[in-house]
Amino acid sequence: MPSEFPTNSENNPDDSSNKKIRVQHILKGDRKAITNTMHTLYAMGYAEISEWTPLQRAACSE
Repeated sequence: MPSEFPTNSENNPDDSSNKKIRVQHILKGDRKAITNTMHTLYAMGYAEISEWTPLQRAACSE
């Protein structure tokens, strides 16, 4: 398996017409694990903490 993804010519960071495309992620699991994932994604520059909706309780699926 390659260690890097192939270059996407349509996603050139130097292109000033490049716009953010919104995607939706759903994190399910332990509250601490979810919070840790949110902070990890923030540290990677992927998503601001303020972009996440507040945590919600969900029924256990186990």
